[in-house]
Amino acid sequence: MGHNANGTLNKLKARLVVKGFSQKYGIDYLKTFAPMARLDTIRILIYVKHLEVIKVVGEENKVHKLRKALYGLKQTLRAWYDKIDTYLASLGFERSISEPTLYVRKDGDETLLIVSLYVDDLLVIGGNNDMLIDFKSKTKNMFEMTDLGEMSYFLGMEVSQIQQGIFISQKAFSLKILNKFSIQNCKATSTPVAVREKLSS
Repeated sequence: MGHNANGTLNKLKARLVVKGFSQKYGIDYLKTFAPMARLDTIRILIYVKHLEVIKVVGEENKVHKLRKALYGLKQTLRAWYDKIDTYLASLGFERSISEPTLYVRKDGDETLLIVSLYVDDLLVIGGNNDMLIDFKSKTKNMFEMTDLGEMSYFLGMEVSQIQQGIFISQKAFSLKILNKFSIQNCKATSTPVAVREKLSS
């Protein structure tokens, strides 16, 4: 299920999932780990420039002969990462040494496009709108994707891009936690740290 920032249902998703738990290391798979974007990287990118989100959509209504990684296989995430990594490299993107999910396309010293991966979600930043449109078009031709447009909600973060600036909040996530522990009516505080606390050595 996909959800909106306010917690309401966005859409229902159906996926063909295989029994990955029956796989054996060395026979059915070797690598399973796929890097994921760090939240601090995403927060920095949000403040850098205009941000858009593209969502990869699986082929839920088809059954395939197993020549690709399906949901549920131990190597699925790694196979996807290898594929998107190769694709971005073919478009002239360079992968960051310190952040393996961050890709930058440059022309000399000028940064043209920045792409950040979070599993099958791509955050795309571009100063040039034509280049951004071209990248999205090429990527949609390569993969089945949904363009979610200007970023408004991602990984539990609500993003508001207005004239005065870009603002991040986690209101829906916070309310969910308060409801989970039945403390919706607790007193608000300006800081999560205990104030006027006397500490001994």
